[in-house]
Amino acid sequence: MSRPINPDKLLRWIKGSEEVAGIQNTEFDQGVLFICNELRKAIQSGELEVKPPIGPQFKLGDRVKHKDYQHYGEGTVTKISDTSKRAKVKFNVNLYGWVPEAYYRFDKLILIE
Repeated sequence: MSRPINPDKLLRWIKGSEEVAGIQNTEFDQGVLFICNELRKAIQSGELEVKPPIGPQFKLGDRVKHKDYQHYGEGTVTKISDTSKRAKVKFNVNLYGWVPEAYYRFDKLILIE
């Protein structure tokens, strides 16, 4: 599961940590200040920004087809994986007593408009 962090809140937290660490001026405090400074630079440069997922976004109830298994016909998205990279799809076909229902990568699914 993705847990994006608010960069402004994190920068405020870093500033507070630097203020506390600067009181004693020990080697440990110097290490804390160094790490805070490096983290601040990484945040401000955008290096740690969460990248949006690539490709189409699916949601519960979307009607889809599978690129490789066209014979499955249309299916319905019933769940999105915790990683948000796969969708659980139940297809509306009965293949000899078996109804295909599994997690499929987003890039293997076609959204039906």
